Amino acid sequence: IGIKVMTLGRDNPERGLPVIQGSYLMFDGDTLAPTAVLDGAALTTLRTPAVSVAGIRPALERFDGPLRLVVFGTGPQGTSHVDTLADVVSEPFADVTFVSRTPENVGDDVISRGSVVAAGSPELDAVLTRADVVVCATPAEEPLFSADAVCRTSS
Repeated sequence: IGIKVMTLGRDNPERGLPVIQGSYLMFDGDTLAPTAVLDGAALTTLRTPAVSVAGIRPALERFDGPLRLVVFGTGPQGTSHVDTLADVVSEPFADVTFVSRTPENVGDDVISRGSVVAAGSPELDAVLTRADVVVCATPAEEPLFSADAVCRTSS
């Protein structure tokens, strides 16, 4: 039995702190005595991509070749989604593109996994049109892209 408490401090990177922080307090199932305190952000970084991928796994099995992946978000959630998807699909990705509002600030952990395009750039529309999977791993409060950019119709 447990409870996870998380915070989202949007200005924390400017303070040298993570955006997402928190703790998971675990209790013994029989005695209800506290047994462990876990890093909630680390737990979330594992759990959220696992749930996302489990939810789309049947759709992933319909693809025959390597996937083209677009990821909105260059933080731990974005990179963890890429890693989790890579563990599940049978072939290496054809392409991984991260979308960032500040591509100049993207770290090596992102660059080592794929290319980066700026949010709102002309390149973004082209990447979205070709994408097989789009991951939205960002705390953005505004729409990230138009549905027209990803909707495909067969002729």
